[in-house]
Amino acid sequence: MKDHFLNCADDAFRNATETLQARAKEWVKASPYLFDWIHAQDTVFNNCSGSAAIPAPAPAGSPALLLAQHERILELALFVGLCKAVEGLAGVVALAVISQSSQ
Repeated sequence: MKDHFLNCADDAFRNATETLQARAKEWVKASPYLFDWIHAQDTVFNNCSGSAAIPAPAPAGSPALLLAQHERILELALFVGLCKAVEGLAGVVALAVISQSSQ
């Protein structure tokens, strides 16, 4: 399924790894901001395998970079959910067409 959506492709995982390394340098490895970013990113990648979860908002007082990345992560989660809904609807339409053609 990860090849169906741009944010679930191999490049997305590679980009997330690079971003994680950059944030670890910027926020320090034990930073609550880093843990929050990881949790939000994990939520989106879990959606690639069937979940439909929306990441929690960034904590109050978070740095501007974390707030901006949370916004992007939320967009990706919503995009995956929309794609899955369209994919599911396409399956229902295909079944209806097959059903109609066999009558």
